[in-house]
Amino acid sequence: MRKILEKEITYVKGIGPVKADIMDQELGIKTVHDLVLNFPFRYIDKSEVRLIKDMTPNETVQTRGTLISKSVIKGKRQSRLTAVLKDSSGFLELIWFKGIKWINDKLVLN
Repeated sequence: MRKILEKEITYVKGIGPVKADIMDQELGIKTVHDLVLNFPFRYIDKSEVRLIKDMTPNETVQTRGTLISKSVIKGKRQSRLTAVLKDSSGFLELIWFKGIKWINDKLVLN
């Protein structure tokens, strides 16, 4: 059993080297043991979808809209990904500092 827990998550079916690298960078998960002991530290209710105009600062919400632009901005020390989302009530600027390549590949305009 100990040998299984010490294995790198790269060898877990469905993960592979690319996902394993992302999980290591963003969550610090390297082994099966790390994966098993990684418990969520908060619960996010995804049943409610809010309009942009109904959002308040420092609140985790779920929204839906059309992605109208995205760009990677290179900085001296760190790059960031910015995007603009539009819904029927307004616009929202989104900014990511980590996982930029992976997120950028997932974002589709329109």
